[in-house]
This record gives sequence, C-alpha cells and structure tokens, in this order.
Amino acid sequence: MPADLRKLLAASVVACVVACTRTADQPVETGAITAIDAPAGPNSGEPNLAVDGAGRVHLSWLERNADSSVSLRLAVRDNGQWSTPVTVTTGRDLFVNWADFPSVFVAPSGRIVMHWLQRQPGGKYSYGVRVSQSTDGGASWSDPKQLHDDQGAGEHGFVSFFAADGDSVEAIWLDGRGPVVVYRDRSAEEIRDIAIVRRVNGKWTEPTRVHADDWHIEGCPVNGPSVVADGDNVAVAWFTGARDTAKVNIAFSKDAGATFSAPVRVDDGQPAGRVDVEFDGDGRAMVTWLERVGQEGAEVRLRAIAPDGVRGDVMVVANSAAARSSGFPRVVRSGDELIFAWTQPGDTARVRMASTRLTPGQR
Repeated sequence: MPADLRKLLAASVVACVVACTRTADQPVETGAITAIDAPAGPNSGEPNLAVDGAGRVHLSWLERNADSSVSLRLAVRDNGQWSTPVTVTTGRDLFVNWADFPSVFVAPSGRIVMHWLQRQPGGKYSYGVRVSQSTDGGASWSDPKQLHDDQGAGEHGFVSFFAADGDSVEAIWLDGRGPVVVYRDRSAEEIRDIAIVRRVNGKWTEPTRVHADDWHIEGCPVNGPSVVADGDNVAVAWFTGARDTAKVNIAFSKDAGATFSAPVRVDDGQPAGRVDVEFDGDGRAMVTWLERVGQEGAEVRLRAIAPDGVRGDVMVVANSAAARSSGFPRVVRSGDELIFAWTQPGDTARVRMASTRLTPGQR
C-alpha cells in the first residue's frame, strides 16, 4: 500500500450508527472458543463477514486458482450448517490486497450486495470497485457494475455498505481523486488520528477526532479503526503508535458519536492492531485484535470492555502471525454467538473460523 493513500473513509461509522440495532435483557459472558469448519478451500484468504436479519452468517473470501486467476466466493451459515459455496466472480485482473478486501452486505429484504476490486489501465495501483447483487440467496448474480463514475487511473477501495431508506443500500469508498469522508485523518503536520463524520438531518458533519492521540507518522499506517453502534451508543476501537507506544484503544459514545469518553486500553502490551468490534447485546464491546507473540508470531485475541472502562479477561481465539499475509481478523454477532474469521498464513494460506457463545451471567 503506497504512502500516498492519505485518507480512508469512515463508512463503518455511518453504517453502524444508521443500521445497527441490538438489544438484550441480561449481561453476557463468553464461553469457550470452538473451531468451525470453514467452507473456504486451500489458497484462500481475505475473509469478511455479515449477518442478515434472520441471524444467518454470510462469509465472503478470495481463492487463488491453479490458472493464476482469483475467485470471489460466498457461503451462508444457517443453524450451524454452511451452504454450498458459490462463485461471485473470477478473473486474473482482480486486485488482491491484504488490507483492502471484498465485502458482503445484506439489505433488509435479504438482497445480497458484494464488492470487489478490479484492475484498470494506468498503473500498479490503478483499480476500480465492482458491485454485484443477488436476490435469490446467491444462486444468481447481476452483471457487475462500477461503483464510481470516473475511469481515472487511481485507487478506489476500502468500501463499506450501509442500509438507507427502505431497502436501499448506500456505499462509501476511498476515491484517489479526493476523499470526502475520513476515519484515519492526516493533518498538515502528519498527525494520523481517528476522525469521525456523522450524517445529521441529511448532511455530513465536519470531521472531528475520536481522541487526540497525536500520532505523528510520515506514512499510511494501513491499520484503521472499527466501529459498532446500538442506537445512540457507539464504540470505536483503533490502533495507535503515538509517543512510540503501540496500543489498541476503545472509546464509547452515548450521543451517536457526537462526543466520546476517554479511551480504554484493550491490548496486552504488544499489539499489531487490525481491530474489529461488536456489541454483546448488553452494551459491552467485544474487541478482537492481533497481539504479537515472540519474533514472528501473533494471536487473534478477544476482550470485553464495558462502557465504564471495566476490562474482561482476554481470550485467545487462534494462533496466527504478525505478517501482512495474516490479514485482518473479522468478528460478527449472530444471536448469542460470536463468529470469527481470519486468514491462517503459510505455504498454503487458508481461511479459518471459530465461534463462542454469549451466555447470561453477572459482571
């Protein structure tokens, strides 16, 4: 990823604030981590997750084929069983990147929307966003459409979808011509802190910082935040290297992101970042991240953080690596279950999965 990718877009903030509504009656605790047989085959990676209104888990991933082409695939988990994987698109011109990977989104009606990146003429980092949709559970797909209207030689990526009015779906993405919504901002002094914009009464607010980390770095960290919301309650988790100290932090908002509490440190002292976050149904944030172990190793870890700053015990989801090839672990909540997906690097990389139950208990 070149250093001149200066700003990333804050779609996840908008998506969660607009679309996420989760409630529960009791506090919950996590049970043991249980491995799940992932439907992805050998030479797979870059997983992403989404949950529909019925609690079905949608897993997307990329698979490298013997003929040097790459396939974008999808499978759906319903009542613990995976559907037969379907291929959404295949080509030798798909742009594959460890940090900027395809996504899947399910509209309120059940319509599935997916995006991927496809190379276009103009240079090494010239690629566009393609989108396809399915109204029959993934059995058939619409002809791919380009998400953006320009054909210029530049980056178009880091896409996030969110539900809008009715069954409509909107998208925000990185546009190499000039980003309009940011989440890791870049000041003239090369401060790379997490910023948030909100859509209020149909208009976008000016970006404001979630917290003044004052991380000065002359390059793109490629290590953005994750955001989740339940009504007006918002949690933002992020990685920072401010003052030469690597940290994974989380901050909470009770007013839909207008203001945030002081950050709480999540990690165990050696984080590589690559965070994701979900609510547990009782207001606690369930944060995943990569924690460095030894020289080259890392673990996918999980910790619950309450809005008052109380930290739960850490759980190790999986062994991994700190290399770029390990990608960004993902987590979603389906009912009382957290579902994890990550890339297990190696000579033959492969998507792996696990789950844990959220059971009633007392904090």
